[in-house]
Amino acid sequence: MLSAKDDGTSIIAYWHEWEIRGAERQIVLCIETALELDPGRDGFDRARLDALLHQASKVMKSSPSPIDYIRIVQAGTREAGR
Repeated sequence: MLSAKDDGTSIIAYWHEWEIRGAERQIVLCIETALELDPGRDGFDRARLDALLHQASKVMKSSPSPIDYIRIVQAGTREAGR
C-alpha cells in the first residue's frame, strides 16, 4: 500500500487489487480518502470529490500496470485483509 497523505490531496493511501472473474483478471486501483462520498450526507463537497477523481486519474496513468477501473474507499471502511 502506498501512502499519499502529504501530497496535498484527499488521498490517504492507494493500492492495487485483482478481481478474478472466470478466466479474466482485472486490476483495480483502490483509493482511500477521508472525504464524505455520499451526496446526501453533511460534509459532502462535489468540488473536492472532483479534485480527488482527477488525482486518482493521475495515479492510474502513472501506474506501470494497466488499470481496469478505480474504486474509491472511505477511510475506516476497508475490510480486514484487503
